[in-house]
Amino acid sequence: MEAIKHILIIRLSSMGDVAMTVPIIRLVKRRSPSTKISILTKPSYIEIFREFKEANIISIDFTIFCNSYLFKLSLFLFKYNFMNSSK
Repeated sequence: MEAIKHILIIRLSSMGDVAMTVPIIRLVKRRSPSTKISILTKPSYIEIFREFKEANIISIDFTIFCNSYLFKLSLFLFKYNFMNSSK
């Protein structure tokens, strides 16, 4: 099985849900240190992810978008940024 090269984590919900992502990221980094991690989150949650110096933290205020826009943005980021960066 081919190793995962890049993971996009999208955490925009409540702060507790966002904080529960941190141990999972630590586990991924421990088991697969070469895996690149990008995190898409709200500006108010950036500090939660600051320990991951090598992660690409993308902060966008989604209050102006509805859920369908969020879905389309996720597909755009995945297809154009993350698929191409793993080559």
